[in-house]
Amino acid sequence: MCMNMARPATPVATSYQSAIETPPIQGTNLDDSYQILTSRQILSRLQSLAQTYPAFVTLTTTQEWFGLERAGQVGDCEFDVDYDGQTTAGCNVYVLVIHDKLAYPDDGDIMPGTSGNGNSSSVNHTSYDTYEQSSGWRYIPDVFLSGAVHGNERVGPTTLVELAELLLEAGHCESLPRNQSTAALAEAFKCRAALKNRGISSSDRRWLARLVATRLIIPTANALGYSRDERREDGIDPNRDFPFDILPGSEELCMQTIAGRSINELFRSHLFPIGLTFHGGMEVIGYEWGAPTYLNKDAPDALAQDTIANAYSRYANGFPHHRAYDYGTMNDKVYYVRGGMEDWAFAGSWDPDRVVQCNPKTYGGYPLEKTLYNNSTLRAFNMLVETSVHKHPSKQTLGNRSQPLDSYSGRDNGHIARNIRLALLAVEVVEPYVIIRGIEGLELEDDDIVPSMNSRFSNGAQYDNTRIIWVPVGTSNEDKFKSIMWTVGGAFDIDYTEILYGLWDALPTNLVNSSDGFYPSNETLKAINSKAFTISLPSHVDAWMYPPGTKLAVFARAKVDSSWRYPPTDNTPVSHIVNARTNPAYYATNSGKIIRGREYNWWYSVPVTLVVGDDFVDGFKHVTTLDRSPRKEVDGRTVAIHVNARLVLPLTHASTSHTRELSRNHILVPIILLFLVTMTSMLPSLRKKMSLRRNDAQSTTHYGSITTIEKLG
Repeated sequence: MCMNMARPATPVATSYQSAIETPPIQGTNLDDSYQILTSRQILSRLQSLAQTYPAFVTLTTTQEWFGLERAGQVGDCEFDVDYDGQTTAGCNVYVLVIHDKLAYPDDGDIMPGTSGNGNSSSVNHTSYDTYEQSSGWRYIPDVFLSGAVHGNERVGPTTLVELAELLLEAGHCESLPRNQSTAALAEAFKCRAALKNRGISSSDRRWLARLVATRLIIPTANALGYSRDERREDGIDPNRDFPFDILPGSEELCMQTIAGRSINELFRSHLFPIGLTFHGGMEVIGYEWGAPTYLNKDAPDALAQDTIANAYSRYANGFPHHRAYDYGTMNDKVYYVRGGMEDWAFAGSWDPDRVVQCNPKTYGGYPLEKTLYNNSTLRAFNMLVETSVHKHPSKQTLGNRSQPLDSYSGRDNGHIARNIRLALLAVEVVEPYVIIRGIEGLELEDDDIVPSMNSRFSNGAQYDNTRIIWVPVGTSNEDKFKSIMWTVGGAFDIDYTEILYGLWDALPTNLVNSSDGFYPSNETLKAINSKAFTISLPSHVDAWMYPPGTKLAVFARAKVDSSWRYPPTDNTPVSHIVNARTNPAYYATNSGKIIRGREYNWWYSVPVTLVVGDDFVDGFKHVTTLDRSPRKEVDGRTVAIHVNARLVLPLTHASTSHTRELSRNHILVPIILLFLVTMTSMLPSLRKKMSLRRNDAQSTTHYGSITTIEKLG
């Protein structure tokens, strides 16, 4: 069903929330304006990120990863010696991989380790399928972000470096404290205060941190062109170098560039549902089609593409003398090209008549099989973002680092600022997600995804490594029904959403598939959909039915974006984005990664544990002594306590009676930064007609039986 949206009253902060929301630091007066980075500065910033955040970052090159040649000559990219100590002629193509290494130690893509070059980890070249996967990394959706296919279009690479820094700072902060020492708690409070001073609230921080549990980014695929400030790579245009809709007999004229081959290798080794490629020369967002064969024709999944592009435009917004992005098909808004990356990434797997096997002669040639694709590899929404009319925009038009998530049209917005938000939104919408946010009006400080805290969601995690909420036994009408608040994100239309709850004892040992980490497992779904679990349409739990000490597992679930399945055209959905949401039988796989539909199109939250109690909480201290715990009181009565909030109590407790394997895969996404970038997500869930100006970036949140809109930040 289509949910009716209404704006809630402003929530009142609890005393605990007030304590953790340290006031912003006053008196700072720094120049926070963005500036375009040089190639040398980009490498320095990437190296700094890899060294500062080793738990989340891998820095490598497509030369190391895929054995590609360097483009260029002696004298090009001499600063590369700072990376690998080599003075080989030409330029490295850098890939910054952002992912949660502790959560996914068995990731077959990037394995933890230390390279000989002082970088945070080395790339694993072994076949993906040689690993037994159990933590769900296969299902983490990848997002591809490319900064500079054309080297003289300067906004994209700086945007993605700044984006990576913002994500990593927030993810690192959210992972604190690692223990309950005074020093660890002080560090956690300090970094939260510093982020708040930049306009990043607690909800903003938690959202950004979820994105860190991903992989891959690409600032400048055309590293040689960027270093020379030239459009092409040694005279060849990388965005005419892909084997899609090229003229007959042109097999030697594709995959000629290292930029094109780097992007090709990344797509061959991942499974991208969504991507962005940043350019310059106008201000517009373009989607398929952009190929001459399809001039004046709608692409499959045009409704979904238009909806997403519309949201990109509104969240990026405009600024003085620059309107919000226009958007539409590349054929209509830009111009058509042969051999373009965008259409290749969208249709190369399902439109084989437009694809050829390339046989270039540059750099010693390129194997024919490298441009032979399976049925899954190339089905991405890979949109073109023309960032600026001027390819070298002035510093005054780039924007400011303050309030980075605010979508407004003031002078602090700019070419860099708005495209950071646009890229974050791409990461957000790559996959729907559902999160339980609070119980009985108590908003949970901890998210269900905490970077580096693998003990909460890895194999063997106990039920009390979920978020545990104590509620009193229902002795009055006010206490009988416990209201639940949850969020549906990464989606545009919420077709249906509801709460389910039942005894933990009714669930199987593993909530994820033991073979590959898919969540929820078939056994879990069978239990949830049995008589052992109650569907709560009024969105509350009948706690009065259970004796003290009962432990309930509470799930939220949702169906979303069903209209994308049946648009007003005859085209059958072809993209990963649409099929994953609307086709339960969908299954796509490439290089060990998997995208699949959900049973009956339901998307599930990680459960929270509701403990029904009187004076005691299942082995925890008497509730009146939990003075530092986040709690909710009404008229002097305690109605809910977040017992195991990380900032106040140890992460684990004594009870071991309920072992449950939990998964992070249903929310996480990969990010690639290459002088490429790949990422994945969580901005506020969006609706097509929702305004996304400042103070309107919103997530759809449900309080009790009323669906409302909550401002993000």
